[in-house]
Amino acid sequence: RSIGKTGRGFVYCVSLKGVTGVKERLSDELEDFLSRLRSVTVLPLAGGFGISTPEQVRAIRGKCDGIIIGSKILDILLKEESLNKGLRELERFVKKVVEVLKT
Repeated sequence: RSIGKTGRGFVYCVSLKGVTGVKERLSDELEDFLSRLRSVTVLPLAGGFGISTPEQVRAIRGKCDGIIIGSKILDILLKEESLNKGLRELERFVKKVVEVLKT
């Protein structure tokens, strides 16, 4: 509540308990968590930490104001044999995420 009242910018909402990285599914508690946060702040909520698939983006879309995808981006870039191939694969992934956000 204190952060929600005195914070600036946005609130980074950790979407799961545990360590960061690519995860298969989001926490079952996430929707309730975001709802509780929404009730104590007017700041934008950005969900992140373990979000790695378009399906997970679809699940969190509309429940927060932004979505942060970090580990998946690194995973895509680092698994390819060259930076150019990694960037092309990252572009494909981002296009899928954007399509989910548009629907």
